[in-house]
Amino acid sequence: MMRLAFLALAVWLALAAGAGCSLGRDDPCSGAPCSNEGEYVCQGSQVMRCAWVSREDYDEPGCRALVWLQSSDCDDVDGAECSAGACVREAGRCPEGSLGFCANGAVQKCLGDRLLARTEDCGTQGLTCFDVDRPEGETDGVCALRNEPCIDQTFWHGLECQGNTYVECQYGYPIFERACGENERCSEQSGLPECGVSLP
Repeated sequence: MMRLAFLALAVWLALAAGAGCSLGRDDPCSGAPCSNEGEYVCQGSQVMRCAWVSREDYDEPGCRALVWLQSSDCDDVDGAECSAGACVREAGRCPEGSLGFCANGAVQKCLGDRLLARTEDCGTQGLTCFDVDRPEGETDGVCALRNEPCIDQTFWHGLECQGNTYVECQYGYPIFERACGENERCSEQSGLPECGVSLP
């Protein structure tokens, strides 16, 4: 009987370890479970994100689970409501095929035909807002140094050498650049573009 009890305990521990958290207890991984990491949904006015939680200081260090966590509250933005897992404006629509556009020096982003509540002010970053055409045929607004795509237009965020100038690209457009000094060159030998590699 004792051996059977130990066997049952071992099986239970194995199942609990596989799940990451033991079930039926008030453990730190409790909460509404979800399965698609990075997915967003609405819960009333709140945007909820499916993400991993872990509590290493708990008496079960392996406790780790995917649960819904609050990302933002749309009530914090005037004239916004939660829809399709994002805070969108109650009034206002985006042009068809638009990911975003410029308005008053800021990027207005879109979710389908709905206008997102958040904006990106280009001026605070020392950048200018440009309306651009994406390779997929969609229009968008970007904060950039100039309306001239980076060499690699597929970059969401990356670095590249343009001649002897070090350029940081975001959404396929330059947001920072530095001309290398007279005794420097822009090189990708280290795996990342940088100035400072001495000339031979």
